[in-house]
Amino acid sequence: MFALAAIYFLKGSISVIALGTGSVVLGIAVNYSLHVFNHYRHTQNMQQLIKDLAMPMTVGSFTTIGGFLCLQFVESEMLKDLGLFAAFSLIGASLCSLIFLPHFIVGKKENAANKVHQFSWIDKVASLKPEYNKYLVLIILILTIVFAFWAGKVGFESDLQNMNFMSSKLKASEKKLNQINQYALQSVYLVTEGKTLNDALVNNEKLVTQIEKLQDKNIVKKFSGVSSLIISDSLQKIKIERWNSYWTADKKATLMATLVKEGAALKFNAAAFDNFNTLLNKEYVPVDKEALAAVRKNFLDDYITEKPGKTTVVTLVKAFPDKKQEVYHAFENEAHVTVLDKQYLTTRMVQIINSDFTSIALMTSLLVFFVLLIMYGRIELTLVSFIPMFISWVWILGIMGMAGIQFNIINIIISALIFGLGDDYSLFIMDGLLQEYKTGKKNLSSFKSSIILSAITTIAGLGVLIFAQHPALKSIALISIIGIFCVVIMSQILIPFLFSILIKNRVNKNRFPWTLLGFIKSSFAFSYFIGWSVTFTLIAWIFALFNIKEKGKLIYHTIIYKVCRRLVYIMINVKKKIINPQEEKFKTPAIIIANHQSSLDILPLVMLHPKLIMFTNNRIWNSPLFGKVIRMADYFPAEQIENDMSLVEDRIKNGYSVIIFPEGTRAEDGVIKRFHKGAF
Repeated sequence: MFALAAIYFLKGSISVIALGTGSVVLGIAVNYSLHVFNHYRHTQNMQQLIKDLAMPMTVGSFTTIGGFLCLQFVESEMLKDLGLFAAFSLIGASLCSLIFLPHFIVGKKENAANKVHQFSWIDKVASLKPEYNKYLVLIILILTIVFAFWAGKVGFESDLQNMNFMSSKLKASEKKLNQINQYALQSVYLVTEGKTLNDALVNNEKLVTQIEKLQDKNIVKKFSGVSSLIISDSLQKIKIERWNSYWTADKKATLMATLVKEGAALKFNAAAFDNFNTLLNKEYVPVDKEALAAVRKNFLDDYITEKPGKTTVVTLVKAFPDKKQEVYHAFENEAHVTVLDKQYLTTRMVQIINSDFTSIALMTSLLVFFVLLIMYGRIELTLVSFIPMFISWVWILGIMGMAGIQFNIINIIISALIFGLGDDYSLFIMDGLLQEYKTGKKNLSSFKSSIILSAITTIAGLGVLIFAQHPALKSIALISIIGIFCVVIMSQILIPFLFSILIKNRVNKNRFPWTLLGFIKSSFAFSYFIGWSVTFTLIAWIFALFNIKEKGKLIYHTIIYKVCRRLVYIMINVKKKIINPQEEKFKTPAIIIANHQSSLDILPLVMLHPKLIMFTNNRIWNSPLFGKVIRMADYFPAEQIENDMSLVEDRIKNGYSVIIFPEGTRAEDGVIKRFHKGAF
């Protein structure tokens, strides 16, 4: 009622088609009230309910309403009406759910009498945590790759004839009728226009010339129009001029003399040819409108339409069924020709809607993305919410592609419902995760149960259409079931999984949450390290091939030293401070004993001086990736040194210092472990 009242004041009328298709918005609108009722079951506190739901419901309704309002930028008037009706319907639903509905829910006395909350099977399902099942997440990843391949195969059914339900008996009758008169349903109307009747006739005559060429090519079977009875003034003048140019006085005299002579031989009176002589010598002029009025009234009124400043002339073309597209293409770029055909017009309307919907989907996605970015203030949280929405549509399109389901002018409206529900589901799950992360309040199970309840009611309402015989209604059911199933899976599993990986698990391990900037910096540093590691391996192979000795090893160590130093200083985001009160230059060999917390320890140690070696273990020494680098740099394994100290002694004699991690392993918590005696 709110939406209809708003449209009455804005436009005064609404398309019946838009009103009917807009009813799918009720699936989103009822979702708001379900969240309110279900969350009240869990909290039993109205103030807490409003506090918990105000943000996700407001933002969710805002993005969905904004998406429907984007339909105002399309060409289709029907979609514009649908956008207004849906937007105002959701405005009314969200306002009523947050402002008016709480006043009708149970009062304080009843609240006190009903403190015990009974858990339903939906609550038990919502309490499950499938995001911790690694195999389930792996299956989702694999299926996403598979569905991404099939997603591009989804088509759009532009022929409305294929969306109609026809019984087998009716189809047989139609086929028989088409065989009897195969051209009856293949008519194409070509309309030429001009400012005046004469202008329209001139354009029509040009059109007829093109039609005759198509007829010669066996594209057009036959055609009918006004050109055989009415021609333009200019063409009349040309034909009159040709007549006068041909019938000179000598030709007329010769013809009449011959007729009289030959007629006399056949016993014709000379006066018998007087009427012909009169026609031959008549002064012809273009026919005026008054003379054509009777012909037009009796035969041509259906073909000619005159209005102030514009006149149209219609030519009916009968085309072969498989050649109609060639007729369309032949005249689609003609300035004064319009192709009119029931099937063609329907197809073009569907194509426009399809094109509009594609652009609107992009606009809506950008709107949702930037609203989430503004609300959360972090690109990471925005991506955690938005990526599952995107993946859910990869799933939907992939399943449709594999099942051979196509979009059409009817079921494409359902995609707006699915997008709206997916947006709401993602926001509620994300809000539940953030509330638990910030305050410790565990509202996530309440939001999950609301989502499950919403999905069940929506599938029950639209899913029953799968039993319909009409193809369009059945496609609505299929897309609804597929779409809601996908958005529920992604919101219930993928969003909590990404949140745990990027934020929750890292905080539990006393680490900072992942950020996009941090990820980019880490990726750069890691790529830099891996790239040079591969380069070191290649250099090691070359040095080994040519049996490079001591000078070559020093060059190799110098390259490692400079690369590590550059990697440390190229990361300008990290503050660096070198503490060296003794101003050690490592001009003479030394033993460096260090605590080992992570792989990063190696970089600042190796950058101290080119002549440094370190102890490692057999696993690193024999590594297929770094083993060649370790062996060329003489980073000996401790197991080998225990049996033969001569290798280390040789390096020390050549001026190399030795780095030893006496703990024998990493101490990731920063607490120094027991030192092994080998370093001492």
